[in-house]
Amino acid sequence: MSTKPVSPCFLFTVGTGTAGRHSNLAQGLVNSILKTPSHSVVGLVPSSSPDSVGIAELVIEDVCIRRKDLDISIVARFSNPDGLLTCRREFRLLLQQLNQAGRGELTVNPTSGTKQMTAAATLACLDEGLGRLAFITGERADGVVKTGTEQLQPVDAARLLAEQRIRAALILLEHGDFAAAARLSSLAGNFFPFATAATATLAEWHRLNYAQALRAASGIEDLAEARRSLDRLRAAPEFSIERGADMLALAERELRFDRPEEALSAVYRAVELLSKARLCELDCPPDQWFAENLIRRFNPDERLRKDLLSMQQANPDKPLMLGLVKCLTLLEPDFALAKLDRDHRDILRQRNETRFGHGGNSVAPQDVDRLLASVRSRACNQWPEMRPLLDASRFPTLAPLIRKELDHE
Repeated sequence: MSTKPVSPCFLFTVGTGTAGRHSNLAQGLVNSILKTPSHSVVGLVPSSSPDSVGIAELVIEDVCIRRKDLDISIVARFSNPDGLLTCRREFRLLLQQLNQAGRGELTVNPTSGTKQMTAAATLACLDEGLGRLAFITGERADGVVKTGTEQLQPVDAARLLAEQRIRAALILLEHGDFAAAARLSSLAGNFFPFATAATATLAEWHRLNYAQALRAASGIEDLAEARRSLDRLRAAPEFSIERGADMLALAERELRFDRPEEALSAVYRAVELLSKARLCELDCPPDQWFAENLIRRFNPDERLRKDLLSMQQANPDKPLMLGLVKCLTLLEPDFALAKLDRDHRDILRQRNETRFGHGGNSVAPQDVDRLLASVRSRACNQWPEMRPLLDASRFPTLAPLIRKELDHE
């Protein structure tokens, strides 16, 4: 069953006056409308003033005589041609109605009318992400297009909309909402490839999805340094100082963007990763975490011995799943992170009472900041290579490069 093709739709705003001795407004609009494709639907949008409506009616009369194939009518009226916000709201409503009615490809020509009408129509198109823009150009005299020389000059509204989205994504990026920035940038099409790649890279990196972040950064010269860091992180074992440093950098970001509970959870996980990395450095990888082996290697106190043996009885043939506290206890007293003072350990334990543990409590940002500083300092003392690893895991500053791409024509 064949489907009847949908006719293209054109909207023209309609002003008043003659615009000069070389130009006739009504005739100029007629000449422009006559250049539309056959069987187009043409909607005129004058203001509510009698003069503007009268010009629209003259245009309709002339076009109907000369182009029988066009479906032309007045489809809306601006109630206040001098009110930018009112015109914008009314034109947005018109675009929404046309979209819901299933009109064909829409082109808006906002050339005629008050400056508020033309600006409002342009803004409404960007607001709704609908159609294309076209302006009437031609030979000029007295500052206006001479009647009979009119040409329709299309403007890629899709690019303007994409730019609008990238600017909004920049605001999200600068407030640490990496995922939302990436989603918004992905809607910008192919106009801003660096912005799309950069925001996707940071969003996936922040999720610790190193492989996907590498794919997003692939082939982008300005992301070469980020790729090197991501490649190193992807190749690193789960329990490694590389992964621990990256988790500390994540905690720094969360704290910087006023998310202390997320930051505390990341610090907790970083201490756990680094503790397990230290066990691996001592030739005690996860596949050797059996109670008897751990007791023989680290000679823990009686209480921890009993805990380890009890855990092993539940799963005699499987290595133990060691939590943070047990790892730190096993590594005492020669591990820097096991020497956190009581105040910092108390802050660390607060993670269990947040939504990232088993409760719903909030935490004080200044407490998390003190804990993070202590953990970072102790980790750097334990491993001389920790400081450059931390630097490599801190996100590059990409906003200036995104702005540069936006400003490039």
